[in-house]
Amino acid sequence: MDNNGVALWRQISQTLASEIDEGVLSPGDRLPASADLASRFGVNRHTVLKAISHLQGEGLVRTERGGGIYVEKVIPYRMGARTRLEENLLEFSLAPSREILSVLDLRAPKKVAKALQIEPGDPTVLVTLVATADEIPVSLNQNYFPTARLPNIGSAFRELTESKEQNLATRAVLDAQGVTDFRRRSVRIRGRTPTQNEEQRLRMPPNEWVFEVEVTNVDADGIPIAYGVTSFCISRVEFTMEFDGE
Repeated sequence: MDNNGVALWRQISQTLASEIDEGVLSPGDRLPASADLASRFGVNRHTVLKAISHLQGEGLVRTERGGGIYVEKVIPYRMGARTRLEENLLEFSLAPSREILSVLDLRAPKKVAKALQIEPGDPTVLVTLVATADEIPVSLNQNYFPTARLPNIGSAFRELTESKEQNLATRAVLDAQGVTDFRRRSVRIRGRTPTQNEEQRLRMPPNEWVFEVEVTNVDADGIPIAYGVTSFCISRVEFTMEFDGE
């Protein structure tokens, strides 16, 4: 490559970024091996790895442990009072799906009880699931539901798990329980380092962070019906808050 006063690794990074922007490399495509890229650009492998590291920092590629480097697509998540992740994915022609990992009956910890406006120790159902877009993990969700208000919610999710029909949104499950309208009452977002389980479930690149999103949902009467903590791989989503008109 011709230097032209620009570091070689940056030239490589700019070239690959342009190919991603122009659609030569599409979201989900696997990049050639670093040795092949080094041969293509006439540089050593270390230079290529530095370029890839820069692209990863820009959120343009992701590295999967033992699985190679893939072109990333950042999902704009319009988080309104009633808009849900599935709607955003479909808007961008991405196929949403969910895998239920567990459905547990638990006594409400103090924090959960406060959010749901129940007493600590009251029964809840904790549903843990992974949401994906075009088979790429987007979020790891932990949702608590008050058993007294939704007595059949646990069995409804367990039936989904047993039937393997797991691409239904939580909205559909709540609708079947008689909750035909619900909205977000509060949202809290913070960045943090991931747990080992989050790294594995979300197939996260090394040194990546997560967005932790806490949400309390209420029904049409303003009564809490769900409290959730969701972890998003930080390079795969960007949030836009839109609450007006909802």
